[in-house]
Amino acid sequence: MKTPLLLISASISSAIFMLILIPILKQMAFKISLFDKPNSRKSHHFAIPLVGGIAIALSIVLAGVINPLVTQSFIHLKILMLGSLVLLVVGIIDDKYDIKAIYKLVIQVFCALAISVAGFRIQSLFGLFGFYEISMIPQYLLTIVIITGVINAFNLLDGVDGLLAVISIIGFLLLLIISIQLKLFHLAALYLSFISALFVFLKFNLQKDKIFLGDAGSLFIGNLIMGSAIFFMNHNGFGIVSRQLILNVFIGFLSVPVLDSLRVYLGRIKKGKSPFHADKTHIHHLLLLLGFSHKRITFIIAGITILFLAFNLLVFELLNMVLVIFSLILVFSLLAFILNLNKKVIEWSYKIKALENKQL
Repeated sequence: MKTPLLLISASISSAIFMLILIPILKQMAFKISLFDKPNSRKSHHFAIPLVGGIAIALSIVLAGVINPLVTQSFIHLKILMLGSLVLLVVGIIDDKYDIKAIYKLVIQVFCALAISVAGFRIQSLFGLFGFYEISMIPQYLLTIVIITGVINAFNLLDGVDGLLAVISIIGFLLLLIISIQLKLFHLAALYLSFISALFVFLKFNLQKDKIFLGDAGSLFIGNLIMGSAIFFMNHNGFGIVSRQLILNVFIGFLSVPVLDSLRVYLGRIKKGKSPFHADKTHIHHLLLLLGFSHKRITFIIAGITILFLAFNLLVFELLNMVLVIFSLILVFSLLAFILNLNKKVIEWSYKIKALENKQL
């Protein structure tokens, strides 16, 4: 079978497997209590199955069983795939039993270390902050910090319907374009499979009788996207300028989840709380306070992500990468400041109403 047909087959088969698996997994979720229960931090009022990530992983694996291109991608990225599947299992256990954040972090670090040992390391910063090729120990440390940071940023981003799935689709589209440029069609088949699976997930995530990705999905997808990005930044098929461009593109793509997670962590530490203490201070929570629906918030944050990406592409040859990063930080900080200001106004309005009610 010719490559184009195998690519189309990979996309269609993963979508079909998703359509078959999701109803089955939804029924199983209620039998084994694998669902997200409503609480004060949640916007839903009934239990929702946490099977989206499991369905995506199973669909990709089954697509690989029947498609030689996808199978080849598993072999090519075997350690990355294995690490991602380990994180999937960790996420399933967390979704079921809510394990401590520190235990999840330790497992993420070990998975990132294994990926680094396998060669998926950040070997150069291509002049960012004046650094080019970096020595071995900093390679390992930087890779572990970035992979675990991005995984957790993706996990934190999964707070409103459709958001993480749409952002992940953008990420896999970028990887798809790069893999086609390099004529690595087996990897293109893998990323196409993910894109199709995520579109089917969106269908089920945005309906009334919905499902969620769960921690299993966010950890699994976050690890694969970041590991793949590192793989392409090191690929010999590209020259130095092209690898610089890949770094620049993924800085733009990851700006919103990474900057938002850093802002939230710092805010919690400033208040004397653990950085892993759950709250409602993420950017999607602040947009919810403005009265936006989940779908509109998804479009807003996806739009900001695309704008950051476009900005990075437009100024790639005009501005130093450090200036680009500071520009993104400045714009995001301004947006977060405005949204936080609105949050404080709402909180004060509630306090004033409470005082007025007491006086009455």
